[in-house]
Amino acid sequence: MAQKLRDRGFNAFVIAGGLREWSKAGYPLEQVPEADIVLLPVFT
Repeated sequence: MAQKLRDRGFNAFVIAGGLREWSKAGYPLEQVPEADIVLLPVFT
């Protein structure tokens, strides 16, 4: 996904360990407004 974003002109990077590691390292996170949250279906 990061490569696709870069191909479209965005300055995107892959974060080793994902958001969990980003947060554990103390980097800032931004809250998503509740109106912007879309629940995805759950398949069992």
